[in-house]
Amino acid sequence: MTKIIELKDRMYNVEITCRVLDISKPRIVSTRRGETIIREVTVGDETGRTTLTLWGEIGNELKLGGVVKIRGAWTSSYKGKVNLNAGNKTRFEEVTDPDFPSQDKIPLQSPYVFDDTQLRTDEKKKQKIRMKENRLEED
Repeated sequence: MTKIIELKDRMYNVEITCRVLDISKPRIVSTRRGETIIREVTVGDETGRTTLTLWGEIGNELKLGGVVKIRGAWTSSYKGKVNLNAGNKTRFEEVTDPDFPSQDKIPLQSPYVFDDTQLRTDEKKKQKIRMKENRLEED
């Protein structure tokens, strides 16, 4: 069983137990496949919290404050933060666990991924500038 703070970008078939801390209202978003409904749910465990994005008409059984076992989720990252995602193959199971941390005991920390894409782009720009400078010096 994975803990929230252990989540990394591009994990598949994630199984995790967490408490539902917040549920947003559904909204429609445009994707490459057309428009779809999503809801964002903040979930947490004893290691931290993250956003769970529900894609489509799923997750109606999630209850604010409830503990749920999620099977078949996957992760993605946005602006360095790792998020969980759930689709039509994801399964939710309500869990009764009196020892699971209450909402006020769940840490605020979230899983992050270091995205060096921008750094690589900046380094390439610097490298091109150095190459131009070197050519000018050679002339």
